[in-house]
Amino acid sequence: MKRERKEKGGKQKKGKEWGKTEEEEREEEEKEEEEKKKKEEEAQKPSIVAAAGPLVIGQGGKVTTAEADQTTTPAATLTPATPVGKASADMPGYTEIDLKQIPGDVYALMGNGKLVISIGKDEFNMTNMTANAGGALGYQNGKAVAYCTLSADQPYEAIEKAETYTLKLYAPNQTTPSAVIECKKLPSQTTPQAGQPRTYVGEIVKLLMKK
Repeated sequence: MKRERKEKGGKQKKGKEWGKTEEEEREEEEKEEEEKKKKEEEAQKPSIVAAAGPLVIGQGGKVTTAEADQTTTPAATLTPATPVGKASADMPGYTEIDLKQIPGDVYALMGNGKLVISIGKDEFNMTNMTANAGGALGYQNGKAVAYCTLSADQPYEAIEKAETYTLKLYAPNQTTPSAVIECKKLPSQTTPQAGQPRTYVGEIVKLLMKK
């Protein structure tokens, strides 16, 4: 047998089912009331809104979006690295270059220009010869060095005796050097063989470039 009884609010509900006590029925009713309250609380919570600006929650849980700050900071202007240099007092019209920042133009001149070796300080009493076999630039033990190679048929006695010399790089069709490299000759690591090109390595002491 089932019996009828009134709930809160005047609604009719069927009596306890067969086999359930009044205490068990009361516990079920309390659970239902708790679940109902939870649903009502969830419904009152503001929804999460994805927006560009900050969220502002007003009265009654109303959500609005504040305008985001549109101020933009310009990106830093990138400037290419330039060789650090100063005007040469010894050679007007030339700039002394930082040996840690040798420009690519000097490397290009080594490959495409004319390389002249000058031995001696007195311009009226010096030896000049062309490095017919070319030259190159590089670094050894953290120091800038220059390589110059004489062909097998070129005289080499003067540079063999010299402790210092100057390399002059001429651009094509130019009569004045585009770059001047003062070198201190380094000891040879190999024994030159007769009839073979001879390569000399010099530590770069000063590098000058034409303005």
